[in-house]
Amino acid sequence: MRKRAEGMANSLYTYITGDHVDKVVQSAMQAGNTQLAEAYPKWIADQRVQTGVKHYANAMGKWKVGDIDGAIDSLGSAYNSRGYFDDGYSVNILKKNRDANTGNIDTVDVEFVNDRTGEKKSETVGVNDLLKTSSHFLAPPELVKHGMEQIQAQRQAQAELEKKRQERPS
Repeated sequence: MRKRAEGMANSLYTYITGDHVDKVVQSAMQAGNTQLAEAYPKWIADQRVQTGVKHYANAMGKWKVGDIDGAIDSLGSAYNSRGYFDDGYSVNILKKNRDANTGNIDTVDVEFVNDRTGEKKSETVGVNDLLKTSSHFLAPPELVKHGMEQIQAQRQAQAELEKKRQERPS
C-alpha cells in the first residue's frame, strides 16, 4: 500500500510541477489573465511551494490507497508549509477519532492557531469533509487563484486610499 501511495504521489507531483503548469498558463492566456500566466510558473518553482506541493501530492496518494491516517498528516503538513498556503494560521491535528464499530477514522479534532496572536480555535471535523475540502483548497491552482485575489484586493484598497487622499482638501 505504501509503495502504491508513493507512486501515485510522485506521479501527481510530477504532473503538478510539469504539464499542469503549462495547462494553467495556457488557460490563463486564453482568458486574458496575463498576470496569472506570469505568476503561476514562478510561484510553483519556489522551493517552499515545492515542499507544500510534495505534501499535498503525498496526501492525495495516501487518500487514494486508503491510508486516511497518513493523508490527514500530509494535509496538515501542506497547510503548514509556509510559502505554500499562508493564511496566517497553523493547524495541529489533535486527535483522529475512530468509529467504535469499524475502527476507521471518522472525525478529526483540529486546532487552528493564529500565527500572529497565538489565539487557538479547536473543532471536530468529519474525515470525509476534511479530506474533500482540504484536497480542494490546498490544490495548487486554487492557492494561486486565492493569492491573486488577495493581491488584487490589496491593490484595490491601496487605490481607494490614494483616491481619498487626493480628494482631501489641503
